[in-house]
Amino acid sequence: MRLSEAIRHRGPDDVGLAELTGIDDSPQGLFAHRRLAIIDLSSAGHQPMFSADGRCCITYNGEIYNYVELRQELEK
Repeated sequence: MRLSEAIRHRGPDDVGLAELTGIDDSPQGLFAHRRLAIIDLSSAGHQPMFSADGRCCITYNGEIYNYVELRQELEK
């Protein structure tokens, strides 16, 4: 958590943590994410994000510039 606090200035709007465990439930690592909300101010952009079954986790640092076009394509 100290590393996450060290970059708080880069993403003051939200923070998320996900502890990664092995198949024997032993600790394997940690995802920490800081968010600067610019376009989507809702909680839908909270990270780390999990798959529906909770088995997969991702954190993404970047911006998808063509998100409107991608959404339209996926909705078709």
